[in-house]
Amino acid sequence: MNKIQQAAYSLIQSDAKFLYTLTQIGKHIKTHSNNYITMSLPYIGVFAHGAEQWGRKTGLNVPQFTNEEKEYYDYIRSCHKIFEKNFFDYSNLLRSKLSESDRYFYSIRSLLEKKIGYFNVGTDLCNGEYSGNTILCSMYIPINTLGNKNVGPWIKGMSVIAGKLSATYMENDLQSYFCDKRVYLNHKDYHFYNNSPLKMNNELGFVFFFYFV
Repeated sequence: MNKIQQAAYSLIQSDAKFLYTLTQIGKHIKTHSNNYITMSLPYIGVFAHGAEQWGRKTGLNVPQFTNEEKEYYDYIRSCHKIFEKNFFDYSNLLRSKLSESDRYFYSIRSLLEKKIGYFNVGTDLCNGEYSGNTILCSMYIPINTLGNKNVGPWIKGMSVIAGKLSATYMENDLQSYFCDKRVYLNHKDYHFYNNSPLKMNNELGFVFFFYFV
């Protein structure tokens, strides 16, 4: 490898090590009540996409995507361009996803729940600070997640290649970065059209909430 390729390889190794650290954090903190892994998908996706593509182009013996995996990681990689949208286009996208979530959760509630209010958005908190929400998750997952019981197993299957790529680039160096094991993750659910204390009395409040998060 030339010096530029060596530098690129070192950066990919660093990302692989950080990705390994993410999985180790999950062993020490409460994750079952949080979208911890789902909220990590953009980082995982960008790493896997770049590591596979760079390794293949430079002739390294690295795991390669199947057609389905390539389509999945291409989608996640392209989702980073969402943040290049202007406020108007981005807020419209957020509103459409919120409306989709609202229709789904309204449809599965009882008549009483529909009258007194119901939750249509889940928010993630890290040490008490908002760090994400289920609407954001739905924007970078390329399949329908609402009511789909196969989402978890499918994402797990698509993530195996990311683990293989990490192991290849790390060259069995499984020493993770130091992580604060006191990190506490939890979640809160809200109904952003009715009784949420985080918004105005319309869907635009959710857009502003998202931006300030």
